[in-house]
Amino acid sequence: MTGLGLAELTGNPAWDGAASVAIGLLIGASAIFLINRNRHFLLGPAPSSESIARMLAVLEENPVVARVQDVKVSQLGADAVRFKAEVTFDGRELARRLLAGRDLDATWSTLNGPQALERLLVEFGGQVTDAIGDEVDRLEAELTQTAPEARHVDLEPD
Repeated sequence: MTGLGLAELTGNPAWDGAASVAIGLLIGASAIFLINRNRHFLLGPAPSSESIARMLAVLEENPVVARVQDVKVSQLGADAVRFKAEVTFDGRELARRLLAGRDLDATWSTLNGPQALERLLVEFGGQVTDAIGDEVDRLEAELTQTAPEARHVDLEPD
């Protein structure tokens, strides 16, 4: 209003333009102030490195895990963390665990031809798939026990 009033009183329209520029600068300064003041809310706090290290150790020290990659950890709140990782399972270790509960001599005696072998392998393939799902569930539960702040754990078999 002051710019318009001065432009009307003096007959010089430059006062109106100067007032518009001043308003723009004031709005820009307010925006910069608010961004700086709220930066940590916009970007989010970083999860603690100790928490991340504990969760990675659970996975890397597990004999059924061959490799952990594409790990993403984000802070959800003051005491909540989201943990996501792609896990490559050791298929040989999974197979050993599945075979440990079988009577291999009895299984061998039932193999009397190619169809019996195919049935056995198809059944075993299904058991391996189920075992991977069970391992994912077990590891996710172990991660939430090791790091209670891990409220959302997502392990993806690779």
